[in-house]
Amino acid sequence: MSNILKYNPNIEDNIPSFVRINVPFSCDCINGWIQRFNSYDRNGIPNSGNINVMVNCSCGDSSISKDYGLFVTYPLRPGETLDSISSAANLSSDLIRSYNPDINFSQGSSLIYLPGRG
Repeated sequence: MSNILKYNPNIEDNIPSFVRINVPFSCDCINGWIQRFNSYDRNGIPNSGNINVMVNCSCGDSSISKDYGLFVTYPLRPGETLDSISSAANLSSDLIRSYNPDINFSQGSSLIYLPGRG
């Protein structure tokens, strides 16, 4: 929990529902399916309980400033736009666009990447 609090200064001991939080993790290339991170057979996924899932990663763009040592995987929600994300993240629209050159920001269902600082 202390790692999560470090990257979420506005969060205290309890995390409210439907609030975005930053969760730090290491990003490595993963060869294999979800079964690599779970103990059940790939044809017997349970209907309830916990399942470990992989996080979609990107190595980023080497032309972007090294001041951004992290990136944030950000699932778009319906109604969000490039401008609303830019304002909420306190980043320029051009910087966000450089991380996501082929994204339609108004479709409300893509996974985008935001540069972050540690």
